[in-house]
Amino acid sequence: MTEHTPLRWQYRSREDFGSLHGICGGRNEPISQDITEGNAKFIVRTVNCHEVLVTILKEVLNLHSLMFDVSTPDSKYRTAFELSLHMRKLQEVQETARAALALAEGEKR
Repeated sequence: MTEHTPLRWQYRSREDFGSLHGICGGRNEPISQDITEGNAKFIVRTVNCHEVLVTILKEVLNLHSLMFDVSTPDSKYRTAFELSLHMRKLQEVQETARAALALAEGEKR
């Protein structure tokens, strides 16, 4: 499998390409052109937030299993201290998730 073009991808206007709108990769190399402005911006936003969204989903799943995994015999005897540590981690994960979601939805943070 070949590697994808390095991130951070950028939207480029018609004036930059001399045709329709386009997309450039992290080294300013053209990836695609002659696509609509809306599609180009959507592709760039989606590609640029993919890695952070995958990372946060992995963290959410890991945290969930730490807090609620009932497959181990001692899991129902978690101490209040353990749960408080997990709750702090949950707050961190929630903040990261909010930032990732904002990025995916095109908001600046």
